[in-house]
Amino acid sequence: MIVKTKLSIPHIHGTLVPRPRLTLRLNEGLETKLTLVSAQAGYGKSTALSQWAQSCSLPVAWISLDTQDNDWIQFWSYVTASVEALIPGFGHSVLPLLKEGPSSPSVSSPSSEPAIKTLLNELNRITQDIALVIDDYQFINLPSIHQSMAYFIEHLPPLFHLYIASRTELTIPTARLLAKGQLQRVTTDDLRFQLDESFVYFENRADLSLTRKQTAELLHQTEGWISGLQLAAISLGRSSNREESLRRFSGRTRHISDYLLEEVFENLAEPLRFLLETSILTRMNHSLCEAVTGRNDCQAQLARLEQLNLFIIPLDEERYWYRYHHLLSDFLRHAFSIRDPDKRAQAHARAAHWLESQGFVEDAAEHYLAGRRYEDIVRLMEHRLLELIHKKMIALSGWVLQVPESFIMQRPMVEMFYLLLLIAIGQWEAASAKIDLAKARYEALKETLNETVWQELMGNVYFLCGVSSYLRKDLADTQEYFYLADRHLPNGGLFTAIGNNNHHSFEEFDDHLAFINDHHGSASFLTAMFRIWRLGDGHPLAGPLYATYSKLLYEWNRLDEAAACIGQVLRQNDTPLIGRTMLHIYISASRIEQTLGNQTRAANLLEQVKSRIDSPDYDLYVRKIEAEQACLAIRQGDIPSATAWLDRCGMTYSDEISLGAVAEHLALSKVLAACGRAEEALTLSERLDALLFKEDRLRDRIKAIIMQSMSLHAIGRLEEGLVRLETALVLAESQGFIRSFVDEGPGIAELLAMRLNKHPSDRYAQRLLAAIDVVPDSRPRIRAKVTCFNRFKVEAGTPGGEEIKWRTSKAEELFAYLVHHRGEAVDRYRIMDALWGSESEKTTAYLNTSVYYLRKNLASIGIEGILQHNRGYYRIDVGDLDCDYLRFHSFVSSGESIDHSNIRDFEDIAKLYAGHYLEKNHYAWAEEARRTVENDYVVLLLRINDYYTGENDWSSGIKMLKTVLKLVPWNEEIHAKLIRAHLANNDRLSAMKQYDALRRTLQTEFKLEPGTEVKKMLNIK
Repeated sequence: MIVKTKLSIPHIHGTLVPRPRLTLRLNEGLETKLTLVSAQAGYGKSTALSQWAQSCSLPVAWISLDTQDNDWIQFWSYVTASVEALIPGFGHSVLPLLKEGPSSPSVSSPSSEPAIKTLLNELNRITQDIALVIDDYQFINLPSIHQSMAYFIEHLPPLFHLYIASRTELTIPTARLLAKGQLQRVTTDDLRFQLDESFVYFENRADLSLTRKQTAELLHQTEGWISGLQLAAISLGRSSNREESLRRFSGRTRHISDYLLEEVFENLAEPLRFLLETSILTRMNHSLCEAVTGRNDCQAQLARLEQLNLFIIPLDEERYWYRYHHLLSDFLRHAFSIRDPDKRAQAHARAAHWLESQGFVEDAAEHYLAGRRYEDIVRLMEHRLLELIHKKMIALSGWVLQVPESFIMQRPMVEMFYLLLLIAIGQWEAASAKIDLAKARYEALKETLNETVWQELMGNVYFLCGVSSYLRKDLADTQEYFYLADRHLPNGGLFTAIGNNNHHSFEEFDDHLAFINDHHGSASFLTAMFRIWRLGDGHPLAGPLYATYSKLLYEWNRLDEAAACIGQVLRQNDTPLIGRTMLHIYISASRIEQTLGNQTRAANLLEQVKSRIDSPDYDLYVRKIEAEQACLAIRQGDIPSATAWLDRCGMTYSDEISLGAVAEHLALSKVLAACGRAEEALTLSERLDALLFKEDRLRDRIKAIIMQSMSLHAIGRLEEGLVRLETALVLAESQGFIRSFVDEGPGIAELLAMRLNKHPSDRYAQRLLAAIDVVPDSRPRIRAKVTCFNRFKVEAGTPGGEEIKWRTSKAEELFAYLVHHRGEAVDRYRIMDALWGSESEKTTAYLNTSVYYLRKNLASIGIEGILQHNRGYYRIDVGDLDCDYLRFHSFVSSGESIDHSNIRDFEDIAKLYAGHYLEKNHYAWAEEARRTVENDYVVLLLRINDYYTGENDWSSGIKMLKTVLKLVPWNEEIHAKLIRAHLANNDRLSAMKQYDALRRTLQTEFKLEPGTEVKKMLNIK
């Protein structure tokens, strides 16, 4: 729920002291991305920013944070809502993504979120400068918020200016921003009152007349601390002996707040009681205060406190919502807890009941906890459990862990969630013991509970028992309990789908063979579970089981059975698959296809899963998929592609490793070895071996040891390599491993042959070596290099490849037309209409002849089988083409954001555009595409320019804009961008030359003068 008052700029009370120096510092923030206002409580951060915001020439959005906003979804919802308050309609594409929640944490780097990228894209479309103030950021300590905030700040558009006020330093990295001049700091020293400001402040106090000497002494004692001066003014205004009060005040600076607050409030008996009882509230209105205090004059009390200037802040113009200054609320809460802890607990309970009745669920829950009203908090959680699981999982988890177990046990579904939470946070043993006790307790309630209620309850209990048994690697009990769970709750319980669309949930349940070491036991378990969780019934856990079984069959080299198993899942179009399941299914399918010799199909499957996954953790999924693609590239002999992945993946052999990233690190080890960096591969595989041995993960440990063996061989330590190979064979033989060895190809074959020379009777090594001998040829077929920009050209993909000399121009055009359709099957009638303009027996003969000559031409450079025909449809298998147009189209269609890590990729794609699409061939059917591709190229160049502009790299940006103008010389907006860039680069002469070029173009083409905006930039009238 968005509380509108938190989006309002706080109302400024009373007469403020003009602070031109501070205002100037804040205005300087409009030239940067981020302004950080950092100081302890009482230095006037909120007042200074609200005063600045109300007088600022730009629109200013505002968020006042509190403890309830330490939630990823809520925090970013407020950010979006704050901008929407200025720009109606803003954020409509962001909100659905925010509901998905944050990405799972990544070990090696902060992850970027789809929701945050979309938010940035919407901000980038705003055409005017705006500022956003986030006040009280110290309440945020959730790592996922800090990570996404770091990404957000790094990619802010130039027209958006962020101001953050916090009592503490930001935990997000700011060094790069500071180095680039994109960070403005406003510190305690900037916020302190100076002597002249102190004089003005006390002169405005009608009830207090201090000499300049006394003012200077107070300033010295408080060190310019604004709240200290305010409290001192209140205290001295009520003192009958100011000299004595000043004397007592001297020397108490360290404890000045407690001292002055005691002085101020000790004689306010009636207001103090109201202040104490309402101090527990983060924000209040008269109705909430009446519920907490039992009084009926709360509106008058709030008005009186504001009149007395007792550190109360109205949150809206109507003065309906208020809050206390943090300094005051901290003091009052501490005093309340000491004076009357029982009454304090009662106040929390009354506040919670009112807040719950008004729909403020999170606030109510926090007050129930603070008031130790555990019956109420578990009631609230149970009544809203499904909603809270989907929308407030982090908050819900925090509440449950604070409630004594005796209260949790009174609410069965809350207890189920609590037990699952213990498993999720790694307390497996504790969870297992508690689950066994819960099972016995609930089984005994069969005769006392409603039958339907008991069935649902036991379905969830047995599911948890199954989870617990699985984590103990007891597959027999796991099977039995999952059977019972399905019998009691056939469609799955509340908890079967928790976290399904996130990358990290219960990883041990995704790739079962990475966790369970008994592969033969796993086979029996899986086939039994297929009878319980049938694939066509849509059970959320059925898909992962089929993916695992296909991997098991593949490992045992039963390829036809593996292909049939995974094919069943791929054909289930009516059953939606979640991201984690799709990842394992498609990776398994790709490995099977590669081993069966279907290289293009293997590569396409990995590309398909990239486009199909829709998750807030998309970037984490892509990292795993690209690691698998690098391994596939090695198996296909494509070392350059594997090397390219190595350069861009961001991982090194010395990175910290964890179980969640084992697959990526195994891939890294494999690619390092293939690229001649065997020493690094050895170091990494040794570290993986140590981790996997400690965690008892057999399958991946065997793979790590195989990599050690091969790396040792590569660096000349053959005997050590053979020792590690023997270790891998001993571990793997009983489980029947084959493909983990065979897929390493000639390298492992050489080691196995050496072992057999020493141990000729090793039947397992003989079996593995025999399997390698029958592996289908996985060498890459000759790829054709196809050029579509400027002139259509086809060359053999080998170094110095020969260009095709076409037998007929129509054979060449037919190939260009099919490449243009990017692998899509095209009906022959469409082809005849496009190439010959009619459909007849004659054009059918022309088509057949052209197909014949096309196949002949391709065969002349060693390319066969890529032109496919089926039932009147023709297509090109583009997987065997290295085509500039296909690469360009794929890249610009991806919608990838530009940052420092991929700017070179964007520039490389732009370089592909060596001329207009099929420009020299004059194909009529290509005209529309030619215009579309040119427009895509212009957009690409402008995006690259925008990146360089954001980095203040004006020279690189100017280069892009000049290229754009060659294509659209009459576009005044591009001319204006270029003029602006020249001016920013301190090159007025070039800016004037560009203006003259624009004026000549407009005069020549349209008889027009440049617009006023351009003239204004150059001060031309």
